[in-house]
Amino acid sequence: GLVPTRAWSAATSSAVSRYYLAMAYFKSGDAQKARESFDAASRIDARCPEARAARELIGASTAQSR
Repeated sequence: GLVPTRAWSAATSSAVSRYYLAMAYFKSGDAQKARESFDAASRIDARCPEARAARELIGASTAQSR
């Protein structure tokens, strides 16, 4: 029990920090780095609440810029 839980927790924590990084990049005007961080986070955990927040922020604007 404990090892998988700890591993999952570490992976989720890593994903969350990458989502926050993606949002920070986006807000500072670097859409490419925002997308790269978002994609990396999505490969780790695409279902955490931060994924949705980042997707709403970054996804909406990348759709508008196309």
